[in-house]
Amino acid sequence: MLKNIKGVLNGQSFAANFVMSDFKDPEVMCDFKGRLDAASVFDFYPVQTIKNVSGSLLADVSFEGKIGLLKKKATAQRVSTQGSIELQNISLQYGKDNVPLQNLKGSLQFSNNDLALSNVAGKLGNSDFLLNGFFKNVITFLLFEDQPIGIETDLKSNYIDLNQLFAISFSEPSSGKDQEFTFNISRNINLNFNCDIKTLKYKRFHGSNLKGDLLVKNEMAVSRNITLNTMGGALTCSGIVDTKNKKAIDVVSTLKLDGIYIDSVFYVFENFKQDFIQDKHLKGQAYSDVNLEMVLKPDLRLFPETLIADIGVVIKRGELNDFEPMQKLKRYIKDDGLSHLRFSDLKNDIHIENKTIYIPQMEVRTNVTSLKVSGTHTFDQHIDYRIITPLRQVKTVDLEAKDAIEEDGSGQSKLYLKITGTTDNYRIQYDTEAVKKKIVNDLKNEVKELREAFKNKGTQKKKEVELQKDEYFEWDSEQP
Repeated sequence: MLKNIKGVLNGQSFAANFVMSDFKDPEVMCDFKGRLDAASVFDFYPVQTIKNVSGSLLADVSFEGKIGLLKKKATAQRVSTQGSIELQNISLQYGKDNVPLQNLKGSLQFSNNDLALSNVAGKLGNSDFLLNGFFKNVITFLLFEDQPIGIETDLKSNYIDLNQLFAISFSEPSSGKDQEFTFNISRNINLNFNCDIKTLKYKRFHGSNLKGDLLVKNEMAVSRNITLNTMGGALTCSGIVDTKNKKAIDVVSTLKLDGIYIDSVFYVFENFKQDFIQDKHLKGQAYSDVNLEMVLKPDLRLFPETLIADIGVVIKRGELNDFEPMQKLKRYIKDDGLSHLRFSDLKNDIHIENKTIYIPQMEVRTNVTSLKVSGTHTFDQHIDYRIITPLRQVKTVDLEAKDAIEEDGSGQSKLYLKITGTTDNYRIQYDTEAVKKKIVNDLKNEVKELREAFKNKGTQKKKEVELQKDEYFEWDSEQP
């Protein structure tokens, strides 16, 4: 028994008490109050992955219980741990890549197996954070392998660098700048975040004023409402990410785009890995509602055959500039303005499935003419576009064109054209097929059927049931 111990450790004063009984099955009661140099703590109890520690800890903690209880996860929670630790400018380097954790400040309050965070702030690599909330099941999580931990907290940040955080969390240690990583969600992590992030970066994507919720459970993540500003407009999204299958990540999501700049979308997504139509060709703002399902590889790249999406879109103040197929239409449409098309509000309901983009017929009123456009565009860049244009724009009516002309009953003739082939090797021809009207109707019907089938799947609702928030942190603490 040691009572009223007072002294100086590394130049800092402290006070402590220590009582131990029953040496065969030791029971300990102790408390400590004082300031500790953080480096000296890690010198006494080194952690292999942590080095270059600096800063100090202001501790007022107590411990009571049998040491033997800590040896089993079923009994570890019976030990009483109380008190608080004030973090004062803690800095360290973590892992083989020496990731810096800097200027860690804030207060930790212990209550048995739980830990409360009060204004815990710092920088992890390039990213900064401010946390207020609770960590549950901490003692068991730290002492034993394969144990769950619950985190309920508010996260605020001025800047989040997801490129670096994903590399830290999911990749093998490497000195390479763009190392590969394998994304996964641990089945032991139960997380409930409310986020308020001023700026976020991932590859070419930049977002600001990100706010929303994130719930993680059973190797799944769900958000019911995330809002942010990006690409010149605003984005609202909700969705589910399921990582139970380690080789394929299921994603179900709904998105709402409000004034997103189209050229920015193409730039951020690297022109969707094609060079037929690029960000340099496009201008305008998109207002869209998107429902999608897809499966990602562990490195977050898409299995393209799995993407299914319904996209209801309105494009305002659109432009199509220096687009090669439009230049080739000069043979059929008498107007030099084809190199710089400006069009009024464009509206359509696009569907993506079977590695194909289905575009039902839409009317495009431009500064040059009024066109009707429909068609398909596959992921391997095969195209089949159908265009209807007023005949008054035709330079000459040759014999071949006769079978591609139709009177609309009002004295205005229409010329039918088609663009087919691949984006590297395509042809613009008169659409002389006798079934040209049927082609348009068939495409409309096909898109309608695909949309209805997708709508009726109900996958998102089914998965949301698996993430009932009411059961969120319920564990059997006595489970062996």
